[in-house]
Amino acid sequence: MRRTWRMVIALLLLGSGCRRGGNVESGMFFPTWDPDGPVPGGIVQGVLVEEDRCLFIEPHGQRTLVLWEIGLGFEEGALLDPAGAPIAEVGELIHGGGGYYDDRDHFERLAEEQIPDRCIPEGAESFAMSYGVEAGLFE
Repeated sequence: MRRTWRMVIALLLLGSGCRRGGNVESGMFFPTWDPDGPVPGGIVQGVLVEEDRCLFIEPHGQRTLVLWEIGLGFEEGALLDPAGAPIAEVGELIHGGGGYYDDRDHFERLAEEQIPDRCIPEGAESFAMSYGVEAGLFE
């Protein structure tokens, strides 16, 4: 009997570990990373933009694809915290810790998935990683 319960618990834990992050709308590219350990010390900030099932921020009119902290989600036009509560809606300003860079390979390694062509922004600093995201301007 104990062995059966152990197997049930193990399967439940295994099943819950297969998902990286919160609820995300079907078809949305929403890459995540685990900021456990050393993290970039900069600030990532911009207006939340959704286009072609990709979620960007626009710091200064230039789109940046974000690698979101594991646990966040996106549904019905809102970025969600790990509990499923809205942080911000598309069109609103957000900020968080993190950093900008232009290395697609590094982004894909951290995300553990390839970026769909429709989600690749043009320009320098096309990618960012963020954690501790909040609504509004960083002060």
